[in-house]
Amino acid sequence: MAAITAFGALATYLLALACLERREPDTITGEVLRVESRRGKDVARFLVLDEGNTDLTTAWALPAASQGIATGAQVRLRVSRGTRTIRSAELVRAAMPEDDRVKAAKQDAS
Repeated sequence: MAAITAFGALATYLLALACLERREPDTITGEVLRVESRRGKDVARFLVLDEGNTDLTTAWALPAASQGIATGAQVRLRVSRGTRTIRSAELVRAAMPEDDRVKAAKQDAS
């Protein structure tokens, strides 16, 4: 009986996720603060995005096929907020090389 209850709970959870994925995706734009890769080529990467309108950041699952997104880049994402997955990613502005970021920070400080 416990196995049937556990299976029913899992099926309900998966059905709820499927319903969340069917909704129209949200579009958000922000700066990538961090990209974290997992082992393997076909595994999703994760990125942390600063939308700029709150003090909170959000981690999103980035499809393995997405290329060219690095820390410091400005991106526009179509996301599913319920499952925190990215449906599509568009590069708005590429990330500056590390030494250019250091120079820009020094200029801003002076």
